[in-house]
Amino acid sequence: MGFSPRGLKDGKVTSMNETRKKAYTLNELIVTIIIIALILWGVPFVVSKIKSRAFLIPCQRNLRALDNALKRYAADNEGLYPTPSKWCDLLVEKTGIDKEVLCCISEHYTITDTPIEEANAPIKVRFVYDYNDSAGNKKYAYDIKGANYGLNPNVEPNSASTVVLLFETEHGWNQFGGPELVSVKNHIEIYGKEGCNVLFNDGNVMFIKAKDISELNWGKAHLKNDKN
Repeated sequence: MGFSPRGLKDGKVTSMNETRKKAYTLNELIVTIIIIALILWGVPFVVSKIKSRAFLIPCQRNLRALDNALKRYAADNEGLYPTPSKWCDLLVEKTGIDKEVLCCISEHYTITDTPIEEANAPIKVRFVYDYNDSAGNKKYAYDIKGANYGLNPNVEPNSASTVVLLFETEHGWNQFGGPELVSVKNHIEIYGKEGCNVLFNDGNVMFIKAKDISELNWGKAHLKNDKN
């Protein structure tokens, strides 16, 4: 029986190589698991962001279309915006804008205690389902399309560019007012934050967080209240 030093050396080298290969394989497996975990963790976040943008963009596009309609109306009516109490009616009648533009896309259903026969001038009311709540009370869920925007009555075409012109509200028609009318719930489920889209007098549209809404420039009345 002969013993070859070279064979022993080769044997050691082979054994070390096998150990290294196993170590590399284990490391690669750990890295792969980490990468997959990161991907699985990040996918919901990315999907949520994409989904939120899918809802925010049409809403902001609506506001830009309404800005164009308001500017056209003012150009044909002595440089004045529509009468606040009739602004939706006047825009549709005088500019021919589609009523759907007055609706902000939302995932929310409106829950009521009684069946809806006639809402506040909605564009469309669709019954979805009814159910009994935890207290056994009958509830009705509706998909309501109505105007989701309010007009700031304290703004004029020649007002400062930073004055609020339009903002998001609950369902309604010819709505006008200030911060008290703002709805910050329209996008909370898909955007994760309370806030609303706001159209400023210069045509700029921004998503404003709920805590910042009262700090916006609401025109003469807002400035007057700030002084008192």
